[in-house]
Amino acid sequence: MASAQNFIILHARQIVDDVYGPPRSAQGRQNIEAFRKKQVEKPVPVKAAPLPENERAYRIDLSDYEAVNEPRDINGRIAFRAVKGKKEFVVNEKGEVVGREYDGVGDPQNINGRIAFRAVKGKKEFVVNEKGERVGGEYDAIGDPRYINGRIVFRAKHKNKWFIVTEEGTKIGEAYDSVRDPESIGGAVAFWAFQAGRYFVVNEKGLPVGGRYTAVSNPRDINGRVAFKAEQIKEQFVINEKGEKIPGEYEQVGVPQNIHGRIAFWARQGRKYFIVNERGGRDDREYDEVYCLKPLPDGRAYIIAKNNYAYVKDILDDAFFTGGEP
Repeated sequence: MASAQNFIILHARQIVDDVYGPPRSAQGRQNIEAFRKKQVEKPVPVKAAPLPENERAYRIDLSDYEAVNEPRDINGRIAFRAVKGKKEFVVNEKGEVVGREYDGVGDPQNINGRIAFRAVKGKKEFVVNEKGERVGGEYDAIGDPRYINGRIVFRAKHKNKWFIVTEEGTKIGEAYDSVRDPESIGGAVAFWAFQAGRYFVVNEKGLPVGGRYTAVSNPRDINGRVAFKAEQIKEQFVINEKGEKIPGEYEQVGVPQNIHGRIAFWARQGRKYFIVNERGGRDDREYDEVYCLKPLPDGRAYIIAKNNYAYVKDILDDAFFTGGEP
Protein backbone atom coordinates (compact mmCIF):
# COMPACT_ATOMS: atom_id res chain seq x y z
CA MET A 1 0.00 0.00 0.00
CA ALA A 2 1.33 3.45 -0.87
CA SER A 3 2.65 5.56 1.96
CA ALA A 4 1.16 8.98 2.78
CA GLN A 5 4.57 10.44 1.99
CA ASN A 6 3.92 9.77 -1.72
CA PHE A 7 1.16 12.43 -1.79
CA ILE A 8 1.11 16.20 -1.35
CA ILE A 9 -1.55 17.17 1.18
CA LEU A 10 -3.05 20.66 0.84
CA HIS A 11 -5.67 22.06 3.19
CA ALA A 12 -8.64 23.99 1.74
CA ARG A 13 -7.64 27.07 3.74
CA GLN A 14 -4.21 27.04 2.12
CA ILE A 15 -5.74 26.89 -1.39
CA VAL A 16 -8.00 29.87 -0.66
CA ASP A 17 -5.15 31.84 0.79
CA ASP A 18 -2.92 31.14 -2.20
CA VAL A 19 -5.58 31.92 -4.82
CA TYR A 20 -7.56 34.80 -3.29
CA GLY A 21 -5.53 35.92 -0.30
CA PRO A 22 -6.30 35.43 3.42
CA PRO A 23 -10.06 35.85 4.03
CA ARG A 24 -9.40 38.10 7.00
CA SER A 25 -7.40 40.56 4.90
CA ALA A 26 -9.07 43.35 2.94
CA GLN A 27 -7.64 42.08 -0.37
CA GLY A 28 -8.71 38.50 0.35
CA ARG A 29 -12.28 39.50 1.18
CA GLN A 30 -12.47 41.63 -1.97
CA ASN A 31 -11.27 38.80 -4.24
CA ILE A 32 -13.64 36.25 -2.68
CA GLU A 33 -16.63 38.60 -3.00
CA ALA A 34 -15.77 39.26 -6.67
CA PHE A 35 -15.73 35.51 -7.33
CA ARG A 36 -19.12 35.04 -5.67
CA LYS A 37 -20.67 37.80 -7.80
CA LYS A 38 -19.60 36.18 -11.06
CA GLN A 39 -22.58 34.80 -12.97
CA VAL A 40 -21.89 31.24 -13.98
CA GLU A 41 -24.01 30.42 -17.05
CA LYS A 42 -26.44 27.59 -16.55
CA PRO A 43 -26.39 24.94 -19.22
CA VAL A 44 -29.19 25.26 -21.76
CA PRO A 45 -31.41 22.18 -21.54
CA VAL A 46 -31.26 20.14 -24.75
CA LYS A 47 -34.69 19.35 -26.11
CA ALA A 48 -35.02 16.05 -27.90
CA ALA A 49 -36.16 16.33 -31.50
CA PRO A 50 -39.91 15.70 -31.74
CA LEU A 51 -40.91 12.31 -33.07
CA PRO A 52 -42.41 12.17 -36.55
CA GLU A 53 -46.21 12.19 -36.51
CA ASN A 54 -46.39 8.56 -37.59
CA GLU A 55 -44.26 7.46 -34.58
CA ARG A 56 -46.20 9.23 -31.84
CA ALA A 57 -48.61 7.55 -29.45
CA TYR A 58 -51.90 9.27 -28.69
CA ARG A 59 -55.52 8.75 -27.74
CA ILE A 60 -58.61 10.25 -29.40
CA ASP A 61 -61.75 10.50 -27.28
CA LEU A 62 -64.83 9.24 -29.17
CA SER A 63 -67.44 10.05 -26.53
CA ASP A 64 -68.52 13.27 -28.25
CA TYR A 65 -69.62 11.54 -31.48
CA GLU A 66 -72.88 9.73 -32.15
CA ALA A 67 -71.26 7.31 -34.60
CA VAL A 68 -67.81 6.65 -36.04
CA ASN A 69 -66.40 4.41 -38.75
CA GLU A 70 -63.35 2.23 -38.25
CA PRO A 71 -60.11 4.27 -38.20
CA ARG A 72 -58.04 4.52 -41.36
CA ASP A 73 -54.25 4.35 -41.31
CA ILE A 74 -52.92 7.45 -43.07
CA ASN A 75 -49.17 6.87 -43.06
CA GLY A 76 -49.18 5.93 -39.37
CA ARG A 77 -51.77 8.54 -38.38
CA ILE A 78 -55.37 7.87 -37.40
CA ALA A 79 -58.22 9.46 -39.36
CA PHE A 80 -61.89 8.50 -39.33
CA ARG A 81 -65.40 9.46 -40.40
CA ALA A 82 -67.66 10.68 -37.59
CA VAL A 83 -71.32 11.68 -37.22
CA LYS A 84 -72.92 14.21 -34.88
CA GLY A 85 -76.54 15.19 -35.32
CA LYS A 86 -77.26 15.59 -39.01
CA LYS A 87 -73.67 16.42 -39.92
CA GLU A 88 -70.72 14.23 -40.90
CA PHE A 89 -67.04 15.04 -40.89
CA VAL A 90 -63.52 13.58 -40.86
CA VAL A 91 -61.39 13.70 -37.70
CA ASN A 92 -57.58 13.60 -37.71
CA GLU A 93 -55.05 12.22 -35.21
CA LYS A 94 -55.29 15.41 -33.10
CA GLY A 95 -59.04 15.05 -32.70
CA GLU A 96 -59.55 18.01 -35.05
CA VAL A 97 -62.16 18.22 -37.78
CA VAL A 98 -60.58 18.29 -41.24
CA GLY A 99 -62.21 21.07 -43.22
CA ARG A 100 -65.72 21.52 -41.88
CA GLU A 101 -68.94 19.62 -41.25
CA TYR A 102 -70.80 18.33 -44.31
CA ASP A 103 -74.07 16.62 -45.18
CA GLY A 104 -72.08 13.47 -45.85
CA VAL A 105 -68.47 12.28 -46.12
CA GLY A 106 -66.65 9.16 -47.25
CA ASP A 107 -63.93 7.40 -45.32
CA PRO A 108 -60.60 9.26 -45.45
CA GLN A 109 -58.17 8.02 -48.11
CA ASN A 110 -54.38 7.90 -48.03
CA ILE A 111 -53.21 10.32 -50.71
CA ASN A 112 -49.40 10.16 -50.62
CA GLY A 113 -49.45 10.12 -46.81
CA ARG A 114 -52.08 12.87 -46.56
CA ILE A 115 -55.82 12.82 -45.90
CA ALA A 116 -58.38 13.34 -48.65
CA PHE A 117 -62.04 12.37 -48.77
CA ARG A 118 -65.32 12.62 -50.62
CA ALA A 119 -67.77 15.18 -49.22
CA VAL A 120 -71.41 16.07 -49.90
CA LYS A 121 -73.00 19.51 -49.53
CA GLY A 122 -76.56 19.86 -50.69
CA LYS A 123 -76.87 18.12 -54.03
CA LYS A 124 -73.19 18.38 -54.96
CA GLU A 125 -70.17 16.21 -54.17
CA PHE A 126 -66.49 17.12 -54.20
CA VAL A 127 -63.07 16.10 -52.83
CA VAL A 128 -61.55 17.75 -49.73
CA ASN A 129 -57.82 17.59 -48.95
CA GLU A 130 -56.00 17.58 -45.59
CA LYS A 131 -55.98 21.40 -45.46
CA GLY A 132 -59.77 21.43 -45.75
CA GLU A 133 -59.60 22.75 -49.30
CA ARG A 134 -61.84 21.59 -52.12
CA VAL A 135 -59.95 19.78 -54.87
CA GLY A 136 -61.36 19.99 -58.40
CA GLY A 137 -64.93 20.92 -59.16
CA GLU A 138 -68.39 19.96 -57.91
CA TYR A 139 -70.30 17.05 -59.42
CA ASP A 140 -73.58 15.19 -59.05
CA ALA A 141 -71.67 12.24 -57.56
CA ILE A 142 -68.04 11.14 -57.16
CA GLY A 143 -66.02 8.13 -56.02
CA ASP A 144 -63.27 8.02 -53.43
CA PRO A 145 -60.10 9.89 -54.49
CA ARG A 146 -57.05 7.90 -55.64
CA TYR A 147 -53.41 9.00 -55.77
CA ILE A 148 -51.89 8.20 -59.17
CA ASN A 149 -48.56 9.56 -60.39
CA GLY A 150 -48.46 12.61 -58.11
CA ARG A 151 -52.07 13.73 -58.48
CA ILE A 152 -55.56 13.04 -57.20
CA VAL A 153 -57.75 11.16 -59.67
CA PHE A 154 -61.38 10.14 -59.16
CA ARG A 155 -64.57 9.18 -60.96
CA ALA A 156 -67.35 11.74 -61.25
CA LYS A 157 -70.90 11.97 -62.54
CA HIS A 158 -72.60 14.80 -64.38
CA LYS A 159 -76.02 14.61 -66.03
CA ASN A 160 -76.24 10.80 -65.88
CA LYS A 161 -72.79 10.30 -67.40
CA TRP A 162 -69.65 9.12 -65.60
CA PHE A 163 -66.05 10.00 -66.38
CA ILE A 164 -62.57 10.01 -64.82
CA VAL A 165 -61.18 13.40 -63.81
CA THR A 166 -57.93 14.69 -62.28
CA GLU A 167 -57.58 17.29 -59.53
CA GLU A 168 -56.97 19.92 -62.24
CA GLY A 169 -60.36 19.10 -63.76
CA THR A 170 -58.88 17.28 -66.78
CA LYS A 171 -61.06 14.42 -68.06
CA ILE A 172 -59.46 11.14 -69.11
CA GLY A 173 -61.34 9.51 -71.98
CA GLU A 174 -64.98 10.25 -72.68
CA ALA A 175 -68.21 10.25 -70.70
CA TYR A 176 -69.65 6.75 -70.18
CA ASP A 177 -72.77 5.11 -68.81
CA SER A 178 -70.67 3.84 -65.90
CA VAL A 179 -67.05 3.71 -64.71
CA ARG A 180 -65.27 2.24 -61.67
CA ASP A 181 -62.59 3.91 -59.56
CA PRO A 182 -59.35 4.41 -61.52
CA GLU A 183 -56.40 2.04 -61.03
CA SER A 184 -52.68 2.85 -61.15
CA ILE A 185 -50.91 0.71 -63.76
CA GLY A 186 -47.22 1.55 -63.65
CA GLY A 187 -48.12 5.08 -62.54
CA ALA A 188 -50.63 5.56 -65.37
CA VAL A 189 -54.42 5.62 -65.12
CA ALA A 190 -56.56 2.73 -66.35
CA PHE A 191 -60.18 2.00 -65.56
CA TRP A 192 -63.22 -0.21 -66.15
CA ALA A 193 -65.97 1.36 -68.25
CA PHE A 194 -69.44 0.51 -69.56
CA GLN A 195 -71.15 2.06 -72.57
CA ALA A 196 -74.15 0.97 -74.65
CA GLY A 197 -74.28 -2.53 -73.20
CA ARG A 198 -70.57 -3.31 -73.65
CA TYR A 199 -67.69 -3.42 -71.17
CA PHE A 200 -64.08 -2.41 -71.78
CA VAL A 201 -60.88 -1.04 -70.17
CA VAL A 202 -59.63 2.48 -70.94
CA ASN A 203 -55.99 3.64 -70.62
CA GLU A 204 -54.63 7.07 -69.67
CA LYS A 205 -54.75 8.21 -73.28
CA GLY A 206 -58.51 7.67 -73.18
CA LEU A 207 -58.32 4.71 -75.59
CA PRO A 208 -59.83 1.25 -75.09
CA VAL A 209 -57.34 -1.56 -74.47
CA GLY A 210 -58.48 -4.27 -76.87
CA GLY A 211 -62.15 -4.43 -77.82
CA ARG A 212 -65.54 -4.21 -76.16
CA TYR A 213 -66.82 -7.30 -74.42
CA THR A 214 -69.81 -8.74 -72.59
CA ALA A 215 -67.84 -8.45 -69.32
CA VAL A 216 -64.38 -7.38 -68.09
CA SER A 217 -62.56 -7.33 -64.75
CA ASN A 218 -60.80 -4.34 -63.27
CA PRO A 219 -57.38 -3.80 -64.90
CA ARG A 220 -54.41 -5.41 -63.13
CA ASP A 221 -50.84 -4.09 -62.90
CA ILE A 222 -48.39 -6.69 -64.27
CA ASN A 223 -45.02 -5.00 -63.78
CA GLY A 224 -46.33 -1.74 -65.26
CA ARG A 225 -48.38 -3.47 -67.97
CA VAL A 226 -52.16 -3.62 -68.00
CA ALA A 227 -53.94 -6.98 -68.18
CA PHE A 228 -57.51 -8.01 -67.46
CA LYS A 229 -60.01 -10.82 -67.68
CA ALA A 230 -62.69 -10.54 -70.39
CA GLU A 231 -65.71 -12.48 -71.58
CA GLN A 232 -67.29 -12.73 -75.01
CA ILE A 233 -70.52 -14.70 -75.24
CA LYS A 234 -69.63 -17.94 -73.36
CA GLU A 235 -65.85 -17.75 -73.72
CA GLN A 236 -63.47 -16.21 -71.17
CA PHE A 237 -59.88 -15.10 -71.77
CA VAL A 238 -57.17 -12.63 -70.70
CA ILE A 239 -56.21 -9.46 -72.60
CA ASN A 240 -52.66 -8.05 -72.43
CA GLU A 241 -51.38 -4.45 -72.62
CA LYS A 242 -51.38 -4.57 -76.43
CA GLY A 243 -55.08 -5.38 -76.46
CA GLU A 244 -54.28 -8.91 -77.64
CA LYS A 245 -56.02 -12.02 -76.42
CA ILE A 246 -53.67 -14.52 -74.77
CA PRO A 247 -54.05 -17.71 -76.86
CA GLY A 248 -56.36 -20.45 -75.66
CA GLU A 249 -60.06 -21.24 -75.47
CA TYR A 250 -61.50 -21.58 -71.98
CA GLU A 251 -64.87 -21.75 -70.34
CA GLN A 252 -63.59 -19.80 -67.35
CA VAL A 253 -60.44 -17.93 -66.32
CA GLY A 254 -59.23 -16.16 -63.19
CA VAL A 255 -58.00 -12.58 -63.07
CA PRO A 256 -54.37 -12.31 -64.25
CA GLN A 257 -51.61 -12.51 -61.61
CA ASN A 258 -48.19 -10.85 -61.59
CA ILE A 259 -45.63 -13.67 -61.43
CA HIS A 260 -42.23 -11.96 -61.53
CA GLY A 261 -43.41 -9.44 -64.11
CA ARG A 262 -45.18 -12.04 -66.26
CA ILE A 263 -48.89 -12.69 -66.72
CA ALA A 264 -50.25 -16.00 -65.43
CA PHE A 265 -53.74 -17.19 -64.58
CA TRP A 266 -55.80 -20.27 -63.87
CA ALA A 267 -58.24 -21.50 -66.50
CA ARG A 268 -60.94 -24.14 -66.71
CA GLN A 269 -61.97 -26.30 -69.65
CA GLY A 270 -64.61 -28.85 -68.88
CA ARG A 271 -64.25 -29.90 -65.26
CA LYS A 272 -60.51 -29.43 -64.92
CA TYR A 273 -58.45 -26.38 -63.91
CA PHE A 274 -54.84 -25.63 -64.90
CA ILE A 275 -52.31 -22.77 -65.06
CA VAL A 276 -51.63 -20.72 -68.20
CA ASN A 277 -48.69 -18.36 -68.88
CA GLU A 278 -48.74 -15.13 -70.89
CA ARG A 279 -47.89 -16.91 -74.17
CA GLY A 280 -50.81 -19.28 -73.75
CA GLY A 281 -48.62 -22.14 -72.55
CA ARG A 282 -50.43 -24.60 -70.32
CA ASP A 283 -48.97 -26.52 -67.38
CA ASP A 284 -49.68 -30.25 -67.67
CA ARG A 285 -51.06 -30.65 -64.15
CA GLU A 286 -54.83 -30.50 -63.75
CA TYR A 287 -56.99 -29.87 -60.67
CA ASP A 288 -60.57 -30.01 -59.50
CA GLU A 289 -60.23 -26.44 -58.14
CA VAL A 290 -57.50 -23.78 -57.88
CA TYR A 291 -57.45 -21.46 -54.87
CA CYS A 292 -54.38 -19.29 -55.37
CA LEU A 293 -51.35 -18.67 -57.59
CA LYS A 294 -48.50 -16.68 -56.03
CA PRO A 295 -44.80 -15.98 -56.75
CA LEU A 296 -41.84 -17.38 -54.83
CA PRO A 297 -38.65 -15.31 -54.33
CA ASP A 298 -36.48 -17.36 -56.72
CA GLY A 299 -38.53 -16.86 -59.91
CA ARG A 300 -40.78 -19.82 -59.29
CA ALA A 301 -44.42 -19.80 -58.15
CA TYR A 302 -46.73 -22.02 -56.16
CA ILE A 303 -50.38 -22.96 -56.43
CA ILE A 304 -52.78 -24.23 -53.80
CA ALA A 305 -55.46 -26.44 -55.29
CA LYS A 306 -57.75 -29.40 -54.75
CA ASN A 307 -57.42 -32.67 -56.65
CA ASN A 308 -58.86 -36.14 -56.11
CA TYR A 309 -60.26 -35.32 -52.66
CA ALA A 310 -56.98 -33.80 -51.45
CA TYR A 311 -55.60 -30.30 -51.00
CA VAL A 312 -52.27 -29.91 -52.78
CA LYS A 313 -49.50 -27.36 -53.11
CA ASP A 314 -47.48 -27.56 -56.33
CA ILE A 315 -44.44 -25.61 -57.51
CA LEU A 316 -44.06 -24.09 -60.98
CA ASP A 317 -40.48 -23.56 -62.24
CA ASP A 318 -39.42 -20.16 -63.57
CA ALA A 319 -38.91 -21.68 -67.03
CA PHE A 320 -42.68 -22.04 -67.32
CA PHE A 321 -43.10 -18.25 -67.08
CA THR A 322 -40.00 -17.17 -69.02
CA GLY A 323 -39.68 -19.91 -71.66
CA GLY A 324 -40.49 -19.83 -75.33
CA GLU A 325 -43.70 -20.41 -77.25
CA PRO A 326 -46.07 -23.07 -75.91
